[in-house]
Amino acid sequence: MVVELLERASRLPQHQRTVDTVVKMLSDRIRATVILTDAQGKVLNEAAWPRTLSGLHTHLKKASLPETPGKPAQFPHVPGGLLYRAPIDSGTGPGMDLFLIREGTPLSSGEFQQAAEIVQLAVRLWSQEHDKVVISELVKAIMQDEPMKMRRLADLFQIDVASVHAMWIAMPEAGSRGFIPEAAKRAWEVAKQYCRTSFADVYEDCLVLFMDGPRTLQDTETLKKDLLAQLPETGSLTVFRNLQDTAAVRAAYLANRDYAADLKLIFPGRVCFSEAELDFAKACRARIDQGEAALAEALAPLGILEGDREARELIHTLAVYLLDTGSGLTDTAKKLFLHKNTIKYRLKCISDRLGYRVGTMPASAKLYEAVAINRILGS
Repeated sequence: MVVELLERASRLPQHQRTVDTVVKMLSDRIRATVILTDAQGKVLNEAAWPRTLSGLHTHLKKASLPETPGKPAQFPHVPGGLLYRAPIDSGTGPGMDLFLIREGTPLSSGEFQQAAEIVQLAVRLWSQEHDKVVISELVKAIMQDEPMKMRRLADLFQIDVASVHAMWIAMPEAGSRGFIPEAAKRAWEVAKQYCRTSFADVYEDCLVLFMDGPRTLQDTETLKKDLLAQLPETGSLTVFRNLQDTAAVRAAYLANRDYAADLKLIFPGRVCFSEAELDFAKACRARIDQGEAALAEALAPLGILEGDREARELIHTLAVYLLDTGSGLTDTAKKLFLHKNTIKYRLKCISDRLGYRVGTMPASAKLYEAVAINRILGS
């Protein structure tokens, strides 16, 4: 019902695309009187059902108003009258109240919720901040896994969501005030240089950016730098690609929320992360949660080094080499403020104890997991 009425309103001439029009459409659809008031109780819009029944708003001040949204109060001014109330957020100022007066048959919970949602959308869509609200509602539909609503809103406002398969999630730095709405505009201004379709919004505490690109790895890396320059309050930025539907988007968002802290422990000092690295952090946490036996098995490769008197230095060198520098010998030496030959010697000692050369795959896969889990536990 929500998107259907919005579509009908959107096909009207621009001067008729108003909240008043939507209120009248809604009244006809649910066969109830619909009244919208401001915070002081002043009537902004009213549509009576039936149309011959008017002036019911004059009884609102004397009526016993419902305290809980969706739970009606008796409205004795019409036979068998039931009065419903829902708060409406204007998005730009004081709130409003939506009143629904139904004669006889109660509204179902679905009818009530959809009635409140369509008035909420109408109030915000046809306000002065129309473009911002459209994107906000579209992002909300995507993040809450509502594909039908997403497609209808996208079609309604000519946004090509079918081509969008990438989502970047920026989380605010710990202790910061978080992202303000203006941050979404800054992110979009940067992203549109690399994509045909892009849109962004602040959702919960995160900034989410949806795109149909970038097309190349070089552009991806450049966009990361440009984005972080525009968003200095970013604590972490996770890049997701090839998300096929809203369910995948929702799952990715929740995974990032749940395991972003572990990502920061495994890869300290970094801000940008990939979907694969997030999956790895999730797998490490799952291994920890499996219990002592599973944990001991995961840490077994490091246990082989425990007998060495320099075990602590060897494990630390190993973690930096595998996790922080991508097995870069020179970068590891720089990060540890040691000579490159010292790093070579330590890696040789580790390889001799393990029985295989550090970094050789697939033998080093368990070693990679072990140093990551060790970092999580060490925190």
